[in-house]
Amino acid sequence: LRGETPGERLLLAAAAWCVGISGGTAGEALDLARRSLAGDRLLAEHRVDAPPFWLANGILLAAECYDEHLAHVDAAERLAAQQGSAIGLALVVSQRAMNAYVRGEIADASDYAEDAMQRTVAAGWRGGFPMALRNLVLVLVEQAEPAAADRLLSDHGMASELPPQQFFDTLLIARSTLRLAQGRPADALTDLREVA
Repeated sequence: LRGETPGERLLLAAAAWCVGISGGTAGEALDLARRSLAGDRLLAEHRVDAPPFWLANGILLAAECYDEHLAHVDAAERLAAQQGSAIGLALVVSQRAMNAYVRGEIADASDYAEDAMQRTVAAGWRGGFPMALRNLVLVLVEQAEPAAADRLLSDHGMASELPPQQFFDTLLIARSTLRLAQGRPADALTDLREVA
């Protein structure tokens, strides 16, 4: 598939994500993601909060194509504003938080993570809540504030067992990072086993 039709682009987005999470190479996943995104055609074909675009663009972030990832996030921000999508804007800010985080720009990541959390809660978007919370937990760990990260998890009922749903996986990974920072490797391993 070359990503020449909307249907092909949807299939390529799903394939990119599957390759990315199932042990394929970054190069394979990246090739599929780029064909799926097809410039900004995949984004333009759906509402800004539709998962295929975010799955494909997430591969760019995972493959360390940070500037390319941000260029797509910029396009998504414009579309979210045009569509009046509160969830789309929450996704945009959350992706900016992760991009800044992986670049080591922790002050910016913190600002974006706070903004993403506020937007996610304001939009009543339960499905995006684990992602927004993950961003804040990771930032607090980087800022040597593990107690604050732990309180945040507890305050939102996320300090103990989480539902066995895939969108909690990134939160489990962030929580395992926190547990390691707290000197609790057994608890970190428990969380990572849930993801596996």
